[in-house]
Amino acid sequence: MNRKFEQRHKNLFWATDITYIPTTQGMCYLCAIIDQWGKMVLGYHRIGAQMTASLVANTVRDVLQKEKVANGLVLHIDQGAQYTAQTYYDLSRA
Repeated sequence: MNRKFEQRHKNLFWATDITYIPTTQGMCYLCAIIDQWGKMVLGYHRIGAQMTASLVANTVRDVLQKEKVANGLVLHIDQGAQYTAQTYYDLSRA
């Protein structure tokens, strides 16, 4: 993205991450995808005490089913274990 966070077109640059939410029953994890055009949350998944690659993969799959994506979509991620797992890698190649 070269730090160009303002985008002119929808569904070209997405960002995703996992947020930690402390609760009275323990930690809860939320994975969300945001379109850099309009800064809108396109989708999210919540899971309990485990932060897994399937949390990320399920979020990406759900958003891809709802959104019309142009060729060349950039999905900005961090380098966490969930994003470097084989599950996510396989999904990114589909």
